[in-house]
Amino acid sequence: GALRQAYGLEEPGRCALSSVKSQLGHLGAAAGVVGLVRAALAVHHGVIPPTVDFRRLNPQIADERLPFRIPTAAEPWPAGRPRVAAVSSFGIGGTNTHVVLEAGEPAAGETTGPVVPLLPLSSGSEAGLRADAARIADYLEARPEAYGRVLRHLQAGRPAHRWRAAAVCADAAEAVAWLRTVTGGTAAAADGTAVDARDLPAAEPATAWESGTDIAWPDGPAQAPWDFPPPAFDLARYEIERAAPTQETVPAREPAWPERLPEADWLRQPHWVRRHHAAADPVSRVAGTLVVLTDGPLPDGALGPFEAAYERVAHVRAAAAFARVGADRYEADPADPASLRRVFDALGGGGPVTVDWLHALPLAVEGAVGEATLERARWACLDTPAALLRAAADLPAGTRLRPWWLSYGAQPVEGPVARPELGLLAGAAEVAPQECAVDGRWLDL
Repeated sequence: GALRQAYGLEEPGRCALSSVKSQLGHLGAAAGVVGLVRAALAVHHGVIPPTVDFRRLNPQIADERLPFRIPTAAEPWPAGRPRVAAVSSFGIGGTNTHVVLEAGEPAAGETTGPVVPLLPLSSGSEAGLRADAARIADYLEARPEAYGRVLRHLQAGRPAHRWRAAAVCADAAEAVAWLRTVTGGTAAAADGTAVDARDLPAAEPATAWESGTDIAWPDGPAQAPWDFPPPAFDLARYEIERAAPTQETVPAREPAWPERLPEADWLRQPHWVRRHHAAADPVSRVAGTLVVLTDGPLPDGALGPFEAAYERVAHVRAAAAFARVGADRYEADPADPASLRRVFDALGGGGPVTVDWLHALPLAVEGAVGEATLERARWACLDTPAALLRAAADLPAGTRLRPWWLSYGAQPVEGPVARPELGLLAGAAEVAPQECAVDGRWLDL
């Protein structure tokens, strides 16, 4: 709905949607720029890229009238339509970027300025020189019209290395023929002298180049064509000595984490991996304190399972101000850091301690989704978590806060999303560990 409104699209299937993650996986901080590169290449080549392994739309959004479609194979850009692509990137910290790319008018032939018909090569190794010669020959064979730009780039756009070769070539065909014969070069040493290629016949700078003399080329741009091959370099192999196996044998143990998948399955890892089954009765009680924050009173016995698992369980009920209403029973304003600090002070405890904080306020958001429930969700999922994190900043050294953010129907494994407004918890779940060093978990019931 938002995309349709933003672009003003009505014609069914007019706009193609695609994701590079289907081909490369999620690249973290590089995901946005990789999407930008892909979109730029799509616009340049006039090819709409596919979304690999896509089969069908989520039935919750499937609609034949949608102006969007998901291509499953590369397609040529529709004739007569402008080449325009957009990239959306949503950072985990809240930075959102939307970039629109459009193909420009074909560029006029670039002026390279005066060109000396001398093709110089240089590399850091003899093998690299041969590889460069082969690459450039292949390029000029396919793009002979770029010969002038290639000459300028090789002359003034690349640094001069030790291994060198040069020849006077009047055109691309002559250059390709010479490059095919390059099997080695001259190992030159810079002699500190320089000559001006503009004042000499082309053959003389060639000899000077191979001897290590610096060449002053004509002024002008020396940018390579966008698809020109980069310089080659000689690969080196390094062997790492492996430690000899010991005689002792270590008994096999059950892995503590899911086993590493083979490389062929890296882009198809399961989303859900069972680590262990929950035990019916805990073997031992968890050291530390559990604080359960709710919007209202709890039914009798609701804290019983927690009290069987934790050494100490405290219940905090949302109210207008702090008050102690019983043993480990409190009221507090969950949106006020000062009120929450008084809860921590009342819990006390000397020495290092872990406080598990069960943030159950979002469970009280009920009713039809609308402005009222959205406002309530802002309080339960944004304002109160922020207040808790500010209050936790003043905890004594050695006290570890571990929030558990509870919601329901916000990100179900199966079925429709019932409470989309509770997705606001994503902010607390993702940003808090980065900015507050508080390692929390989001549990959707």
